[in-house]
Amino acid sequence: MEQGFIFDYAKCVGCHACMVACYAENSTQPPLSWRQVNTFNGKKIPGHGFLHQSLACNHCLDAPCLKACPAVAYTRDSVTGAVIHHAERCIGCKYCTWACPFDTPKFNISKGVVEKCNFCNSRLKDGGIPACTELCPTGALSFGPITIERSVGNIGLSYQPIRPQLNTLRDEVSNSVPQMDTAATTSLPMDDVAKLLVEPSHKIHSFDEWPLVLFTFIASAMSGWLAAQLIEGALPVNRWVFGFLIAIGAMLSTFHLGKPFRAARALLHVRTSWLSREILLFGLFSVLSLTFLFINSHNVWLIASVFVAVLMLGAIEMVYSVTTKAYSTPLHSANTILTALAFGAIFASATNIVVVTLATKAILYLLRKANVRTMSAMYSLTSLVRFILGCFVPMVVFAFGHSQYYWAALASFTLGELIDRFDYYNDLRVETPTHNLYKSLLSRLMRGR
Repeated sequence: MEQGFIFDYAKCVGCHACMVACYAENSTQPPLSWRQVNTFNGKKIPGHGFLHQSLACNHCLDAPCLKACPAVAYTRDSVTGAVIHHAERCIGCKYCTWACPFDTPKFNISKGVVEKCNFCNSRLKDGGIPACTELCPTGALSFGPITIERSVGNIGLSYQPIRPQLNTLRDEVSNSVPQMDTAATTSLPMDDVAKLLVEPSHKIHSFDEWPLVLFTFIASAMSGWLAAQLIEGALPVNRWVFGFLIAIGAMLSTFHLGKPFRAARALLHVRTSWLSREILLFGLFSVLSLTFLFINSHNVWLIASVFVAVLMLGAIEMVYSVTTKAYSTPLHSANTILTALAFGAIFASATNIVVVTLATKAILYLLRKANVRTMSAMYSLTSLVRFILGCFVPMVVFAFGHSQYYWAALASFTLGELIDRFDYYNDLRVETPTHNLYKSLLSRLMRGR
């Protein structure tokens, strides 16, 4: 039988002894911690339960971090089953921190690499148990034989079918609340409850990820420009400008790395990592397109470049499949393939395709914004500017044949699309236990209205 962590919600008092044990065992420095203690209903809103939750890496049998890492920085110990992170291989891309629904991998800014719980692997090999379980004073956290399920799915935990080495007990304790005589007291008004609820911060912010925003945007624009050459009369590709854009894109792809000089390791895990596939395809697209522009202008090189460009943009979209989205439309208006199609149509002056593509983008944009409940003045202004520049202006120019404003329309579209690409990253969500606990509490409050 497999062994793993066993957590009893009813016994955890939130003393953080498990975190102290982890600090001592692994010599980590606060605030970075490989184990975390989360709280459900930390503000203790009456009538909605309360509990603590201690979590570290659950060393899943289908570990998403291991599959997502482009640099093969994760391996599994064949004896203990521990998923081990090798800092000397890590490029600091933080992709594993997006993929893990338990918020286990932690990025160490001072070291430029990710760190995480190693299951106290040396202890296990010596016949011991993890330090956190040894120091727990209430027995809430223990280590022993477990039954591995496809997912845990209890309060605060993910339903993803990744087979974590974790069993939980008595999560129903969150439903155990004192009986209240509402004739003698009144319930807390929802307006007051709303003031107590603070949504946990999100992992992905567009301005923090600006290199990725620009890299993916440039990849879309280059793909569209090159694809336009398949149509007679399209705006010719300036090979020096195109080469410069490729160089900028390549540099940008390394700017978000904690260890940029290890960037070549990103190509090592093409078998399962979409990030590796994206980088490989960008490299292949660069080679093929530059061959077409500088060495051999035969159409076979152009067709091959466009084909790889489509695969590259598909890989870019799949990189973000590890996240959830804050929108319900089937596509985001900043979708890279849709953006490349729009750029290609504009460069080829294919009026009908331009109008249809921009209309599609406008509809997707408006539908997405219609679901936003509250907007700040700056958010509303930015949204309006994006819509006018990226959709309205170029649509008017091309629909009514004002060809003298071609360059103004192209510049307007480019700026509007860049704003939307930043907006896309703000719409990405990473599943974490703290967000799951927040959503569970919010759901209970809404049901109790």
